[in-house]
Amino acid sequence: MDTQKEALRRIITTLTNKNEELQNFLETVDNTLTGLQEESCKVMSDLEAELGQLSSTLEEKGAELRGVIKEEKCRKEAELQKQLSEGKFALLSCEELLEFANQTLTITSEEEFLKAAKQIKERVTMAPAFRLTTRPVVSENMSQFTADFSAERAVLQRLHFLP
Repeated sequence: MDTQKEALRRIITTLTNKNEELQNFLETVDNTLTGLQEESCKVMSDLEAELGQLSSTLEEKGAELRGVIKEEKCRKEAELQKQLSEGKFALLSCEELLEFANQTLTITSEEEFLKAAKQIKERVTMAPAFRLTTRPVVSENMSQFTADFSAERAVLQRLHFLP
């Protein structure tokens, strides 16, 4: 029986050691789990901050690019509006001159006819229609503002975590 008690004491010692080892193991696993949760939250938060900065930078650049396009559109619109206004004025002036010239053809007095013809000649020389460029000063083409972010998109798709 002493031998059996000794064997039982060894088993008890082994079980006690195993019990302590398992408790330490469980504590380590529990601490690791807690650490994992905290670290996951931290890296997730860091990732969100990085993505936020990236998004913010992209939004700022987008606003800058949109501003450049709007400025060019406004510049071209102003040029075309000016040209449109000048063209309408020239057309009106030309129509009035044409009407005056047609009326002059009906004048029967030579003196009045020569006087009116001279006025027409002088007015034609100074007419805005003959000083106006009949081609738009700007085009509707805005292709210089075409954006291609495929290279940047490819870089973003290759993003990896730090080693």
